[in-house]
Amino acid sequence: EEIFVLLQKIRDIHHDQAAVKIEMTDQDINAYMEERLHQMGAKEFTTPRELIREFVNLLNLLVQYPQKTWREIVLNLSVPKEEILPADVPNESHPADDDPLNRFNNFKVK
Repeated sequence: EEIFVLLQKIRDIHHDQAAVKIEMTDQDINAYMEERLHQMGAKEFTTPRELIREFVNLLNLLVQYPQKTWREIVLNLSVPKEEILPADVPNESHPADDDPLNRFNNFKVK
């Protein structure tokens, strides 16, 4: 309950300071908290600081993308797929895309 009240106050402060006004109701905050805490391991490892930081980031994203809802942002975040490659085979079979981190694909720690 205390975190819910804190998120309400953060929402109100953010709403007063943001250039674009977003609508996030108390029911939205409650649903966001439930969604966030239903993720695997969230109840054991989520701290209030992380929850607040992620909530402020969500509010900022809603200001950036006013046409989206919080559910679209939270639930449609793409999770990068891990690709399992043999350690000794260079990654030449996959076309190089524009990701600057591709240069680290063959990095090994010995």
